[in-house]
Amino acid sequence: MLVDGIIVKNPQHYTVYGGQSKGITIRNLKSFSCKGWSDGIDLMSCSDVLGRRCVHA
Repeated sequence: MLVDGIIVKNPQHYTVYGGQSKGITIRNLKSFSCKGWSDGIDLMSCSDVLGRRCVHA
């Protein structure tokens, strides 16, 4: 799975969520939030994950 070049403002929950997944690439992700539980990237039990140039503020 590829996530590339996405800008997210005030997501309701995680910006990117992965569960028991393989082969995830996250590039150029920008996430801006002041809400609780919107903490960016949550990868539970995932493997083979690459993240580059990601910003969470």
